[in-house]
Order: sequence, then structure tokens, then C-alpha cells
Amino acid sequence: MSETGTLRTVIVDDSADIRLMLRLLLGRDDRFEIVGEAANGQEAVEVCAQVHPGLVILDRQMPVMGGLEAIPLIREQWPGAQIVLYTAAAEPDTEEAAAAAGAVGVLQKQSAAIDVAGDLTRILARGGGMETERSGDVEVRLGPVPSSAAVAWVANTRQILAALQRRPDVIGGPIRESVMAMFGRFLDVWETVAQGTEVFFWTGRANPAEVQGVVEEWARIDAMDDATVAALGCDWSPPEGQAFFAALTAAVVDALSDEEGTRRVAERLGGDWTTPD
Repeated sequence: MSETGTLRTVIVDDSADIRLMLRLLLGRDDRFEIVGEAANGQEAVEVCAQVHPGLVILDRQMPVMGGLEAIPLIREQWPGAQIVLYTAAAEPDTEEAAAAAGAVGVLQKQSAAIDVAGDLTRILARGGGMETERSGDVEVRLGPVPSSAAVAWVANTRQILAALQRRPDVIGGPIRESVMAMFGRFLDVWETVAQGTEVFFWTGRANPAEVQGVVEEWARIDAMDDATVAALGCDWSPPEGQAFFAALTAAVVDALSDEEGTRRVAERLGGDWTTPD
């Protein structure tokens, strides 16, 4: 907030017309003070570092750097900012990807001209409709890594999981339903984020017990030898996906190692969840 009690706001969109429209609409509401503008995500990171906004309205699709890609960088530079993703298509996967990256909500462009100030106020008031951070959760920050690596690894992992659902006997029994559901959610979000940017960034939070469950199940998958994987009609991640897997492993280990109660999980993950040869 500014000294006058208004919400210091930065508008980010590659269209000068849209930036002008938002500036005029919000300028009529004394709750908002426009303190900066940017035409892409890279400029947004630089502007936010200079003006320290309380709110960033961030277009999803932009040249140089898109909105989803910029969100974690803005949060790192200025964690106090509330970020609202501004998009022409607010599909469920868009909202989930925005939440995972650290946004508090999604604003649809087609409704913005009606009551943009009211829509923003409602999003901020309810925290974007997302769960608040639970005490004891760990935060995983993944990236930067080429989005092409994420796409390759996600596609290959989907094939392995589908094969194991058909042949759970090869790993001693089926993967727990709750863990399989988590795998599916993560893969959906990572795929959505990767398709919207060239460089992949993602931030997510989870309960350490949930992470431990994922680690335990992945350790069973990782224990398969090459012959077993081939018998399933699958391959381990192709070379182009290895960068993503290495970054994912390092991110989870780092997150768990920062928490006293989960360091044992991190130690196991560091030893067992390795890139297959």
C-alpha cells in the first residue's frame, strides 16, 4: 500500500491499448494507484524491483517472457506483491497453473471492461479462491529449465504411469490412488506451464507427508531395470527430458532439506530418486 492507503499497481501487457484501458479504468477508483507499466514479463520483473508494487496485473501471453514465466521471478524480487494473471481464456488448467506459479487469481480480459476494479477487489479479498498456505508445508521452486525438457519428461512419465496401471505387478502392486492423483495433477500443471513459455518456472506447496508418499512410490518405479521398462513398452526419459528431471529432483531435495521435520525424506530422495541410466 502507498502512504495514502491506495494499492500500488503495475500493469503488464504487450498491448499499449490494453495498458491504457486498464490505467483509465483503475485511475477512476481511488483504491488503486498506477505506479508502473511493462510490455512483457522481463520488463515487469525490472519494474517491480524498482517500484515495489502491492498488485501486479500480468498478461499471460507476451513476447520475450510470458506471464506464467514471470510470476516466480516477480515473487522472488518482491514477495509482498499480489499477482493477478490477466488472460483471454481462463480455463481450469490456466487457473491451476497460475496458482502453482504464485498468482492469487485469474482475471478474464473479456469481463475486465465491465468492472475491473470490482473484479480485482474480489480476487484479492478471497485470496484468489485458493487455499491459504498451511503451517508446515514445504515450497518447491522448480526452474529455470527449458520448457521443451519439461514437455518431453511429462509425456514420457505419462506413458510409464499408464503402463504401470495396466501392469502394477512389475513394481509389487498398484501405486496408491492418492499418489497417482497427485502425479496426474502435477503433470497437468507442468504441461500447461511448459506450453505457455520457452523457459519453465514453477512454484508449488505440499504437505511433507504427501511429498513422502510421492517419494516412496517413485522409488518403486525408479527401481525397475531397463528390461522391465522395455517389457512395459516404455523407455526411461529421453535425453531432452533429463534436464527437467534433474531440476525437479534438486528442487524437491532443496525444499525438504530446509525443513527440520522432512530432512530424512530429503536424504532418501537424494539417494533413491536419481536419473535412470
